[in-house]
Amino acid sequence: MCDSKPKYFLAITIPFLTSSMVVYSLLYKAVFLSQILKVPASYVEATMSYSFYGGAVGGLALGYVADKFGNRLAMLVSAAIYSAASIVVPFIKSLLLLSFLWAIVGFGVNAENGITYAIVVKIFETSRGAFGGFLQGLYFIGMSIDSLLALFLKGVYVYFFTVSLTGAFSAVLFLILPESRLDKRKSSERLKKYSKSLVLGSLISFSAFFYTIVLVTFVPFFIKEYLVTFYSLTGFIGFIVFSYISDLFNRSMVSVFLQVLGIFFIVAMLTKVFELSYAFFGLYLASSFFSYVGIWVGEFFPESARATGINASLFVGRLIGGAGPLLVAYLGRNNLFSFYTGSLLVALILGLFSSLLIKKHIKA
Repeated sequence: MCDSKPKYFLAITIPFLTSSMVVYSLLYKAVFLSQILKVPASYVEATMSYSFYGGAVGGLALGYVADKFGNRLAMLVSAAIYSAASIVVPFIKSLLLLSFLWAIVGFGVNAENGITYAIVVKIFETSRGAFGGFLQGLYFIGMSIDSLLALFLKGVYVYFFTVSLTGAFSAVLFLILPESRLDKRKSSERLKKYSKSLVLGSLISFSAFFYTIVLVTFVPFFIKEYLVTFYSLTGFIGFIVFSYISDLFNRSMVSVFLQVLGIFFIVAMLTKVFELSYAFFGLYLASSFFSYVGIWVGEFFPESARATGINASLFVGRLIGGAGPLLVAYLGRNNLFSFYTGSLLVALILGLFSSLLIKKHIKA
C-alpha cells in the first residue's frame, strides 16, 4: 500500500483539480455570458448555486453507486457527466438553461468530491486531514488557473472546450485507484444507527459551504480584481496548514478557533478597524475549516457506508449552503455589502455551534 501511495496521490489530486476548474469556470466568463443572455453578470455568477443543488442530488445518487458498485465506476460516471454538461455552455441562449446545465455540472463534480473523501479516509490513515485540506485547497488553484485561461483564451468556446476536456481526460486516472469494499445492504440500513452523525455532519457542512461559497463568489464586487489571486493563495496555504494542524490536534477545536477568527474579522470589517482589502485575508484564512470537513465527516462512518454517509451529510451543505449566492444576489440587491457580511456572520456562528456539539457527541 505504501509503495502505491504516490500514484494514488496523483490519481486523486489531478482529477480533483480539473473538476474544480470545471465547476468554477463559469465565473470567469460571466460578463461575456451576461451580454449573450441579457442579464446582470451577478445573476450569471449566482448560477453557481445550482451546481450545489445538482451536487446535493448527485452526491446521494453516486454515493450510493459507489458503495453498491464501486468507487471507480461512480467517479468515471461523474466525470463524464460534468464534462459533457460544461462543454455546451457557450451554446445556451437563456439563464434558465444555464442554471440547468450548471446543476448537471454540480451533479458530477460534487459527487466525485464526496467519493474522493471516502477514498482518502481509507488510504491515508495518519495524514488524511492534511491531504483532505490540500484537496480542498485545490479549488483555489483551480480558480486561479481558470482566471489565467480566461485571460489567454478570449474565445468563450475555446475556453469551455479546454476546461471540459481537461476534466474528462484526467478521469482516466481513477482506474489506478483501489476498489472499495462493497455492501449489499440498502443505504438506509447502513446509516440507520448513525443518525446523530448525519445531523451534526449536515450542520457543519452547511456552515462550511455557505460561508466559503458566499465569500469567494462575491469578493470581486468589493475589492480590486487582482487581489483575488492573493486571497486565493492565502486560502490555499490556510487550507494546507490548518488541515495539517487538525491531524495533530482535535478537529473540533481547530474549527472553533477558525470560526472565532472569522467572526472577529467580520466585526472588524463592519466597524472599519481594518480596511476591506486587509480584512479579506483574515476571512479567507477563516474558511480553512472547510478544508477538512469532507474528511472529518467521513470519520463518522464505517467504510461500508462511508461514501453514502459523507454525501448524505454534505447534502444539506450543498443544497442549502449552496443557495448562498442566490440569496445574496437577489435579496441583497439593494444593499449587497450588508447582506453579504451578515450571511457570512450567520454561517460562522452556526459553524461554531456545530463544532462544539461535534466535540461533545462524536469521537472520530
